[in-house]
Amino acid sequence: MKTIYGINNEDKIFIHDKNISLILRFCIGCAMPLLSVWYFLLLIIARLKIKTEKKQYYFSICAIFKDEGLILNEWIEYHLILGVEHFYLYNNNSSDNFKEILKPYINKGYVTLIDWPIGPPYTQGLAYSNFYKSFRSETNWVAFIDLDEFICPFREIHIKDWLKKFDNFSSVVVYWKQFGTSGKIYHDETKLVTEQYTVCWDKYFAIGKTFVNTSFDMYDFSAKYIHATPTSITIFGHKFLIPPINEFKKFVIFKSNRIGFFRNSSNFSIQINHYSVKSYANYCLNKMKKGVPHGFARDLETFFWSEQYNNSTDHKIFRFMTELKINMGKAEDVQNQLTSK
Repeated sequence: MKTIYGINNEDKIFIHDKNISLILRFCIGCAMPLLSVWYFLLLIIARLKIKTEKKQYYFSICAIFKDEGLILNEWIEYHLILGVEHFYLYNNNSSDNFKEILKPYINKGYVTLIDWPIGPPYTQGLAYSNFYKSFRSETNWVAFIDLDEFICPFREIHIKDWLKKFDNFSSVVVYWKQFGTSGKIYHDETKLVTEQYTVCWDKYFAIGKTFVNTSFDMYDFSAKYIHATPTSITIFGHKFLIPPINEFKKFVIFKSNRIGFFRNSSNFSIQINHYSVKSYANYCLNKMKKGVPHGFARDLETFFWSEQYNNSTDHKIFRFMTELKINMGKAEDVQNQLTSK
């Protein structure tokens, strides 16, 4: 069974999915202010060594996918509204109509498609590592997210406006907001994923995904760091880890998710909407068949564990919904009437 832990202010903000004792979590929390001084020093040294340059894109997304035709078009169109300039997509043995969906985006220069037939267990980490070796020179920032994850800022419209205050940092973790089935057995293909799944956890998951400043060198792309990707600085031949910060500029490491004593959930300004389940049928016939990624089981026990935390609703992403539907051609009759006048 899943075990949930939280201490002090954390248990009011996050749901924890790691079996870490309260004593250990408390010790880590006490040590983090001292460790932060060390990490800030490493960050300053790293900034002195790098050469900041304007690249072809300011913000891009790197993702690996397999048979995601259900959501692929919606996911790209949504992130284009946010101002994502380019997508580096690694196809991992898809057998659906992904080429047909991606063709117009490739032709317009929005998508770089890479065939990536490498199997588990290191598929995702190796794809990210390949991106960093091959494409980091093209974009200032990159988000490593999946196709069931939608970046959702609360106030800014363009992601660049939210991200620019972190240009002096090496990487930023954005936490997951978990969305469940909303009681649906079958997915309604006439509706968008972001439209029909609105029931979610009332707290944030204690993990998320990372936006990385490509001016910095990477530390490791292994599964251990997939949810909090660190950068590095080499000093006298030794590589030191620089953990990511969260939006409150607190370093995220050792399962520590500090936001500050005088902040609460209302102070958050961004989340990643994680539609990992969708309908019950989609989970059973799609997700469970894909196996176990990075130690996260895909079985019915995990399904019901996650589903039973869905005691809230979240419509923040709906502020983009009308524009998203128009861009996806779902308002053509209205558009035709406008142009005919």
